[in-house]
Amino acid sequence: MRSKLLALVVLTAAFVRADDAKAYLEAALKIMQDNFVYRDRIDWAQLRSETLAQAASAQTNIDTYPAIRFALAKLGDHHSFLQLTPELMRQAAARGVAAAVNAPAPPRDPGK
Repeated sequence: MRSKLLALVVLTAAFVRADDAKAYLEAALKIMQDNFVYRDRIDWAQLRSETLAQAASAQTNIDTYPAIRFALAKLGDHHSFLQLTPELMRQAAARGVAAAVNAPAPPRDPGK
């Protein structure tokens, strides 16, 4: 299931206009909520609010990647991560988007 979540987040780009960063992020969050195995353990309203705040200045889908990684980390499963194609990695690097690498999300803060 985790690999499906990962793949679904990546495929979000195919369904959302490239110039609508908020819609892209909302679609990624919906995919997470619909597919996360332990979805009943997550306060989705809070996660959505925190994630949207992380991407408040996002202008493109690429600008939302740190916020998507933030949301995935908050899931706390230590397996889900944002998988970018080599082309998207190049585009992210060109925009100066931090953490534009394919790697598992950092562990969730245990105090939360």
